[in-house]
Amino acid sequence: MVKEQSGNAEDDFHILNENEVKSIHQIRRWALGWSAILGVLGVVVLYIPLYAWPTLFPKTTIHFPWIGTQKVPIIFTIYSTILVVIELYYLTIVNLQAVHKMAKVCGFPQKDDPDYEKHLEGLYSIGMERESTEMQKYGINPLAGINKYYLMLVLILNRLKGTITNLLVKLVFKRLLGRIVLRVYIDLLGMPVYAFWNALAAHKVLREAKVRIMAPNLINQLTNNLYEDLEHDEEFKDFLYDALQLIAVVKRTFHHNHYLLVEKLITKFDIPIKEEQAEMLKKDALLEKVKGINGEAREGIAKLCIFGMMIDGSLSRKERDLLDELQNLGLIEYEWQTLKKWEQSFVNGQGLDEFFGQQLLKQ
Repeated sequence: MVKEQSGNAEDDFHILNENEVKSIHQIRRWALGWSAILGVLGVVVLYIPLYAWPTLFPKTTIHFPWIGTQKVPIIFTIYSTILVVIELYYLTIVNLQAVHKMAKVCGFPQKDDPDYEKHLEGLYSIGMERESTEMQKYGINPLAGINKYYLMLVLILNRLKGTITNLLVKLVFKRLLGRIVLRVYIDLLGMPVYAFWNALAAHKVLREAKVRIMAPNLINQLTNNLYEDLEHDEEFKDFLYDALQLIAVVKRTFHHNHYLLVEKLITKFDIPIKEEQAEMLKKDALLEKVKGINGEAREGIAKLCIFGMMIDGSLSRKERDLLDELQNLGLIEYEWQTLKKWEQSFVNGQGLDEFFGQQLLKQ
């Protein structure tokens, strides 16, 4: 049983104290445990009745044009579909409860926060494993230029990863052991497979919840800092859309934190909202153009780009390549290890004080 305690943010930026960290670890163990158990139960309840009472699952003979007569396990297929729906339902409940517990521990969101309802919706969408596409209404599209058929294939493979892994495991064991092992044991090999994928999904949900809880006040801090320094800088304002779109395209995801960052900056700087940009500056042209603007605006763009890449809690090879380009163009002086340290500090709930105090541009 996880002991819940209502969080009381001791600071403005949700720096996690020792008790909050301990509670979050307990919530994580609880969620991962139940997710794994549901994966095991799903396989057991699926296959044990099939082998214990095979007469309950007779195959139906159907004649198909061009193929001929085939025996189709219609009843077993319906039964397995019902079990999948039930398992997904309970996994969603586990996710939602875990996100709720974590938010309560961290005292997020505060009821006097003007974005209170927005934060609640964001947390709910995590538990439902649903992307937020709101940033498109500000003309920012992370999927700009991507092939729609490639995207569809990636989504399908991602949804079926558990089934595909289970199939591969079965094929390997059948090849290695042949007929020595009964088919029932081969089918039950799916227990650790689905337990692993369920636990991994729960881990991602909880990590995402923590990232979203830590981000809003840091986004406000960056927005206020940039506004204080660049309120009247027209060159910075002219680059804002392109910089935000570049971040989104490099990340290739609709992330709630990116949406909050886009909304806060565009609202704070009072920039007219555009429809999705028909043309976006190519990365090379954008980076070359940045070199020609004033130093303060370049510093703001640099800080925005790096912050935007960290704020979803993930720095990948693509971000490293872009940051290498910024460095080679003489726009930024940084160490990749430093960026990773800032990212981990953010994800672990330790804030980004060092980042905000860092000068990013070469002098």
